[in-house]
Amino acid sequence: MSNTILHIPAMPEAETVSPDFTAKANGLNLPIRYIRVTAIPFNTWWPGHQRPKDQTEFASYTNFSLDGKAEIEVVCHTKKIESVEIKPTAFGIVPHIDGQKISFTVDKPCHFTVEVNGWHNCLHVFVSSPENYGVDINDKDVIYFGPGVHKAGLIEVKSGQTVYVDESALVYGSVFAKDAENIKVLGRGVIDSSPYKRIQEYTDSDAEGEEILNELKKRNVSRGIGNVLMIDCKNVLIDGLVFRDPPEWSYNIYHCENVRINDVKLIGLWRYNADGIDIYLGKNFEITGSFIRSFDDSIIARGACGASDEDIFENMLTQNCVLWCEWGRAIEIWTSQRTSHMKDIFFKDCYIIRVAHVAMDIQIYRSGPTYIDNVVCENIYVDTDRHADRPIYQKQENQIYEKRYDDDYRPILFFIGKAYEFHKPLNPLGFPADVNYTNVTFRNIHVTGHRMPQSILKTIPGHMRIENVSFDGIYLGDKRFESFDDMNIFIGSDAKNVTLS
Repeated sequence: MSNTILHIPAMPEAETVSPDFTAKANGLNLPIRYIRVTAIPFNTWWPGHQRPKDQTEFASYTNFSLDGKAEIEVVCHTKKIESVEIKPTAFGIVPHIDGQKISFTVDKPCHFTVEVNGWHNCLHVFVSSPENYGVDINDKDVIYFGPGVHKAGLIEVKSGQTVYVDESALVYGSVFAKDAENIKVLGRGVIDSSPYKRIQEYTDSDAEGEEILNELKKRNVSRGIGNVLMIDCKNVLIDGLVFRDPPEWSYNIYHCENVRINDVKLIGLWRYNADGIDIYLGKNFEITGSFIRSFDDSIIARGACGASDEDIFENMLTQNCVLWCEWGRAIEIWTSQRTSHMKDIFFKDCYIIRVAHVAMDIQIYRSGPTYIDNVVCENIYVDTDRHADRPIYQKQENQIYEKRYDDDYRPILFFIGKAYEFHKPLNPLGFPADVNYTNVTFRNIHVTGHRMPQSILKTIPGHMRIENVSFDGIYLGDKRFESFDDMNIFIGSDAKNVTLS
């Protein structure tokens, strides 16, 4: 391994060290951090407070950079090892067990989980390529956070500026930009938004946790914020960072152009409706090489929703991402009410290691003139558990989640149609119900598990049409489906030109 480059960042003293695991890479100690995550798929927003912590648990994660090969040794301290899975299984990383020690080899940058006796309290391993940003920390346009802990609050980025977070930095804050161009948010450190409230908790006071919302109010911004909020920005790069514990959606990218998000790690998303990356209108987006564990939808292409939204969304590529969706949809295209034109949306070489409701989803809420065209999901690998917990809407605040071991629940694999309400002939904004989904391709989709999840293509005669949907290479294990009768799929009676090959 003489040609291997292995770099392990130091962990700030303020971080909580995981009691569950210790680990080494090529004989060097890997710092392992402890992070709150959700424990159960149990969700409903209750006005006035956040999700209770008794619905959560702790997990662990470590991160390092690699060019070459690393031999990893993990010791589990809190469970007697009965089984180990490394997900995505498609990575082919084989664990070897010796008592309480797990060993395996990593030979390229990738992000995965090490799951001992199931997924609870698991270890996340984030392996990036070596850092090569070339940032001058003394440049006047660089907002630099050095090693240690920073209480930054609202991190506002102006045109031409770069935020650079050192690999050994822990920054409590949220990133915000509006009407900015040529901006970057870079580094291998952590941006943690755990001290802050979501917009539905806002009391317009000096209460603890409302600092960022108060700053946004001064800027006449009424939207909420998680880890990142960008509005009407162009030419954006976000690369390398770990983002943790947002009060709502982690990323809210609204009406932007030319946005690239690469090698980000989203973890600790346990609060109500903690989406991963929401791309809301605009054009030219790339999301690559990232890991998202979200407590709501993981990656979402969002069309128009409000009464004054513009309606254009085009050209988005998501590639080589690992998604763990603990509520909602892993891959989603979503719009509502107002006229929406969405086209050229691609998900390629992605790995869904767990999902609550739907793996791949295209949907309309409350109807409206909608045109979604040229969507491709290609080389998607979906791991399904032998037992998947059924997601449950919490109807009363004192309700307890009841886990059912006799329930053979499976989330939906493909869904095209409507979500929740559908108003016809007009929606609440007065727009006609006219929904068109055309030219959708699912190619080379691999599912693990003992049986095929259901898929649904739903139409509403005269109001919601589906046309030219191609299933090209759909697999359960080694079995390739050759007929819809075997594939466990419902297809609306007036869907046109739906093919399987």
